[in-house]
Amino acid sequence: MVPPVFIGGVPSGMELAVMAFLLILIAAVAYGLVWVVRAVSDRGGSDLEARVEHLEGEVAALREDRRNREEP
Repeated sequence: MVPPVFIGGVPSGMELAVMAFLLILIAAVAYGLVWVVRAVSDRGGSDLEARVEHLEGEVAALREDRRNREEP
């Protein structure tokens, strides 16, 4: 059975293991930051979409009211 790279047999094996660990740690932190930013921006986007839908409904109602007034 072959031991893992970072156990004794390979020169600089432990340093390679530490660098791999740091790379994984940095990637995890970056992924977390992206997830938080997307979660915050999605929450604001849904409010905006709801407001746009509400305003589109009001515009449609006003257009219908105007058509009814123009047709005596």
